[in-house]
Amino acid sequence: MSETNETTNFEKLFSRKLSKSLKKKGKFDYLSWARAWEMMKKDDPEATVTINEYKHYRVVSGTHQDFLVEEHKPYLADETGTYVSVSVTLRGRTETELFPVTDYNNKPIAKPDASQINNSVKRCFVKALALHGLGLHVYQGEDIPAPPKIDTKKLNMLEEIINNFNGEMGEDMVPTLIEFVNEQTVKRNLIAEKVNALEDLTYEQCGLMERAIAKKRNELNKKK
Repeated sequence: MSETNETTNFEKLFSRKLSKSLKKKGKFDYLSWARAWEMMKKDDPEATVTINEYKHYRVVSGTHQDFLVEEHKPYLADETGTYVSVSVTLRGRTETELFPVTDYNNKPIAKPDASQINNSVKRCFVKALALHGLGLHVYQGEDIPAPPKIDTKKLNMLEEIINNFNGEMGEDMVPTLIEFVNEQTVKRNLIAEKVNALEDLTYEQCGLMERAIAKKRNELNKKK
């Protein structure tokens, strides 16, 4: 298959609108494995999915001696957690994804059971398929850790600044300031979530709010 065809197929799958197909669990959007399988087979009826297996060893006690038995299982375990791996071959191109076995909050499970491993295999399949373009945008930014919220000391300092600012303005400016921060978060494409209260602010968002207050004060001083 030519690189041009591969690129075209990736772009075609990447550009597919999935808003009506996505589901939400908690704060995460996801594409169900059944819907992903349907889309994959419609795009390429010859597409294949391989659940990769790993060697595991266990000791079996015999009458006179112990035996080391080799087994192949669909997961890999080490001191950091348990992982599954799935390869998806679509239109002659294979993409492979490694995926940790996690709970509903995306936290690693130390000793997963068969059902949890199976669920992670399904999620891994969807993510491996995303490497071909389908639903890749769903995972944009997932590898970037959420920025920390402001600590108590910073929050207290900000509240004092805002209390003084409210006195100067003669009204509660918190709703307006929060609205401004949310607008700037979107406009600047910041890695941060929507703010509903001052304690939700990241340090970068807090800086935006402080600069907005300073700017408004300068404007007021010029009018005096």
